[in-house]
Amino acid sequence: MKFWRSIFAGKTTDAGIIVTISALQFCIGKRSRTIKIANTLESGYIKVAKVDKETGKMLSGAEFVLKDSNGKVVDKWTSTTSSHLIKKLAYGTYTLEETKAPVGYKKINKSIKITIDENNKSKVVKVKNTAKTTVVTISKIDASTGNLLAGAELVVRDKDGKEIARFTTTENAYVLTDLAY
Repeated sequence: MKFWRSIFAGKTTDAGIIVTISALQFCIGKRSRTIKIANTLESGYIKVAKVDKETGKMLSGAEFVLKDSNGKVVDKWTSTTSSHLIKKLAYGTYTLEETKAPVGYKKINKSIKITIDENNKSKVVKVKNTAKTTVVTISKIDASTGNLLAGAELVVRDKDGKEIARFTTTENAYVLTDLAY
């Protein structure tokens, strides 16, 4: 009576997907039988957090799209104050794009490349946005002549009443920069 067995294991790449193939074969006498073939899709995940560049605070309201290497949309979402998790991603390269910035923040125009593979099954990505800034020019003008007036003391306050500038007008306009949006 003959008896033999062999185990075949390997990896095959099919359109960026790595598959593990296993087979168990045995022979008794003149009969040969295959017992098992198992294919396992190997995958990973990406976790995306949207944060303020200065404070690290989570931001809601940003809109994102994740695309595979062929440009096919894999996921779309709007950020919240929690990270967004995309699971069961086949091995490959993905592109993360911000399509809309949160209110009061500058949109990021550069896409982010992310690779999921055997050595990098999970990625945590922090997308940092910079708050928009505004420039304000202030002048004190004589209502009857339209000329700039010097000597008036002015105070500028934010929406919460906090003083952000105090100045005395001159014959030139006063410029405030880097104001939060």
